Amino acid sequence: MVWRVLQFRAVTYLVLLAGLIVFASPAQSASLDKNGEISLGMRAYASARIQAEDTDRTIIKDGPAENSPQLLRNLTFPHSSAGELRQARYFIEVEAKWNLQRLYEEGFGPLALLHMLPFDIKRMRVQAIYRGDGDLNYDFGSRAFRTTDQYHLAGDITQPNDNVPEFSGNTVQASINPNTGNVRLADFRRKLRDTLSNRNRLFQAFIDFQIEDLFVRAGRQILVWGETDAFRLIDNINPVDNGFGGFLIPLDERRVPLDMLRLNYYLGDFDKIGLRSMGLSEAYVEAYWAVDNAVGWFPGINIKGSPWALPNLGEPSATQFDLQAAPARTIENSRGGVQFKFNTELPGIEEATFGFAHYYTFFDTPQVRSFVGQQFPLGIGAGVAAPTQGPTLGITLQEAVRTQVTGMTGTFAVPATFARLLGFSGEPIVRTELAYFKNEPRHQQEQLDPFTYSLGDTCVPATGQTRTAIGSYINDKGLCTVDPRPGDSWNFVLGVDTNQFIRWLNDRNSFFITTQFFYKHLNGASQRETLNERFDRLGVANVADLTPFGDPQNPIYAGEVLPVPAYRVRSSRAPASPVAGQPVLVHSSRDQFLQTLLISTAYASSQVVPTLTMVYDWSGAFAAIPQVTFLYDPFRLTFSYSYLTANSLKGNAGVSLLRDRDSFLFQIEYVI
Repeated sequence: MVWRVLQFRAVTYLVLLAGLIVFASPAQSASLDKNGEISLGMRAYASARIQAEDTDRTIIKDGPAENSPQLLRNLTFPHSSAGELRQARYFIEVEAKWNLQRLYEEGFGPLALLHMLPFDIKRMRVQAIYRGDGDLNYDFGSRAFRTTDQYHLAGDITQPNDNVPEFSGNTVQASINPNTGNVRLADFRRKLRDTLSNRNRLFQAFIDFQIEDLFVRAGRQILVWGETDAFRLIDNINPVDNGFGGFLIPLDERRVPLDMLRLNYYLGDFDKIGLRSMGLSEAYVEAYWAVDNAVGWFPGINIKGSPWALPNLGEPSATQFDLQAAPARTIENSRGGVQFKFNTELPGIEEATFGFAHYYTFFDTPQVRSFVGQQFPLGIGAGVAAPTQGPTLGITLQEAVRTQVTGMTGTFAVPATFARLLGFSGEPIVRTELAYFKNEPRHQQEQLDPFTYSLGDTCVPATGQTRTAIGSYINDKGLCTVDPRPGDSWNFVLGVDTNQFIRWLNDRNSFFITTQFFYKHLNGASQRETLNERFDRLGVANVADLTPFGDPQNPIYAGEVLPVPAYRVRSSRAPASPVAGQPVLVHSSRDQFLQTLLISTAYASSQVVPTLTMVYDWSGAFAAIPQVTFLYDPFRLTFSYSYLTANSLKGNAGVSLLRDRDSFLFQIEYVI
């Protein structure tokens, strides 16, 4: 039955999206003037993802009755089933280039003023990229995404979205808004549509030119440093937008541009400064400076009701207030850094490329802190902007933390002599990176979980800057919080790329094979131990309730976590609550390992391209994505299946967080 539904919906949506592409396709790309100075290019696609499994929904109760209190709660909101449309994405990108060099040389208009400068300008051009994208899922998808049904299941604690404890004084329809004070949970739905259903942006716009050996680019742009694919290490300059599918969307499509000044000075072989004997060649220094407030988590992937919201975070709540504080667009919050890159000879290797980088940026994971009242688990109380709607139980605040990245890259080809001895057809390319992250966002169960830090003397009233950040929402009532502890880490990646002939599979074309091994070590990571052991060691009383349902075999652990609940359990500190509310956060390992593998080849004169992508997180998560693309220029037709599995939710690379989103992808693309 499931396969029949999948087949029917696949055909239906494929026909629909094919029609959209045909009617939206523009004319062929061409120069727009007789001198060939103005050109236009375009890439557009329409894609449909059909869900291949039910999303997670596990609720364990303390009794057989439907209204029995919940002991454990794990779900993905909104809950959806196999065969439903999870995504109907459309994407169009139009790139316009204008070569201004001739106009500059002829002194056209205001460009004549540039001749007053004491230097000549070469290769001057302007480039602008428009991007329009969105998801038609909210109009044509399944009821879970097309309607607000699951936002208004009032009063039934068996439903997956009712996260409103009775003792809070709130109702499932009530929410708290700092501007109106009384709005409905449907506001979450409106925010979802406003953010992801349709976006039109001047995505990039910059001017670049060259002055002797100095290349300058100014404007909204993307800058990539590093040698990795799919997952990033030194390549953390631009934020990434995971709102349309996380790592299932190509990295190049997820990068977000920044308002940036980029300078690249070519040093060559150091002839100009008399250091040619150093044996370095093709050397250059590149620097950038960006003043921008864009971060990867704002608005981010966790918009309430998004098909890609992380587990146990997507359900609307009338008693939790979520705030986001993106960095201000100021000099103080600017990003910038420098990279020095060069080629040199190594013993046994003809030539290698090395780079050294140091820069400041904002990572795609925010620093999260939570706030509750001093009488928690009672509500915060009279400080709430709309006290008539009952007390707010908690507040979460996402903040930007400026992180320092220092590292090096190295790339070289294995000489043919050694490659043949190892059985390679070509000369493998070895890529490596080593980086130190300083002051990156880090989280601990004992820092984020108010059921632990509000015990006894561990409740620390919010003061100073923290109070200012939330002051427009909550009056100063001595909220409890624990200050976050950002940390440092060592990061390493080793990648190998090769073209290998496998004649019995393809006697005409080689297979492109690339693999990467990532390693991350968290310096000074919080010790992983049960919360009972942690508070006993610290001498904190009244911790009997920290073991869920009195089961010593299933304790809650202190230690490093992602700010994402693996599941929620009932705490004896809130016995009146019918809904499991204490978050058991996803554990992050002190030492993290990740392996990626991509294999691709081509058949039928390169018109049929099969690809297999695999990702293995050593903590126990695995992804396999077989794909085939048919090319008939300028069209591409792609079919793929995303298989995602994990025994339990783990932090690390976050692969397991999408373990219940197996899907079929059908995509029609038009490229000129």
